[in-house]
Amino acid sequence: MKHDKTLGAIAMILGAILYASLSIGIRLLYAQGVPESSVTPIFTIVVALSATIWSIVFHRDALAVPRVQWFPLLFQGLIGVAAMNFLYYKALEILPASIAIMLLFLNPVFIFIFHWVVERKKQPIKRFVALGLVILGLLAISGILTEFITGTNSIELPLYGVVLATSASLCYGFMQLNVERRLGGIKPAVIAMYSSSAASFVLVLIYGPNNIMNFNITTESILSLTLLGVFTGLAPLLLIYFALTKIGAFTTSMIGTIELPVTALLGYIFLSEQLLSVQWIGMISILIGVVLVQSQKK
Repeated sequence: MKHDKTLGAIAMILGAILYASLSIGIRLLYAQGVPESSVTPIFTIVVALSATIWSIVFHRDALAVPRVQWFPLLFQGLIGVAAMNFLYYKALEILPASIAIMLLFLNPVFIFIFHWVVERKKQPIKRFVALGLVILGLLAISGILTEFITGTNSIELPLYGVVLATSASLCYGFMQLNVERRLGGIKPAVIAMYSSSAASFVLVLIYGPNNIMNFNITTESILSLTLLGVFTGLAPLLLIYFALTKIGAFTTSMIGTIELPVTALLGYIFLSEQLLSVQWIGMISILIGVVLVQSQKK
């Protein structure tokens, strides 16, 4: 059991690092002139195709899914993939990558509330402390804490972008809880195959084939979308799904917040995005919360 939890934690850390690269890659594609209306559906289609090939090659015997899990898989595609991608990639058009992903990782709050209020599960003190540190870090990064203390706020975030990223966070929380509670026993690649395929179909209907291909199609842009889909889309998804089966939605979501400093660092290197000192302090607070929740002995 302890070995499985260690593997789950390692998988989530690797998945988080790869997923952090996704936000930077998406912003770089926008800078190259590839619009969100092309990036979102094409990226999802690449993930679906990659997951399908992986599943057929390595998990052919596991492709049949019990009928009771059909609807959870469908909702995984509609909410956990299509809606989350749609909302988050639109947020990335408006917000810096480090801020957008910070808001995306409000999902530990939603998962904690679900376990505590809806399922009425008793929570250990350490988990409340860890969650408090994460919330404090999020408030510091967003500028809300500075405005509360000093009455001024030098961090200006468009409300529309904040709403989009926060809504994406709700979808992300649903995705993790759905895997934990409803999709147990299904191989991660098979979950990705079915859910991403459903999401691709929906996104093509939303955007329309003409809008999806309405950009300057070059070898570089197609190669970038393909590599982004495989290495920052499918790979972290498989690792996250694996982690969810080993350590549960709450711990997975808390460990996943290490994407924040990774994204901030990559954003600084590749996009010249600057963060204030209070935002870095907020990220440190979040990391302490992650370490605290992971050190908890159950």
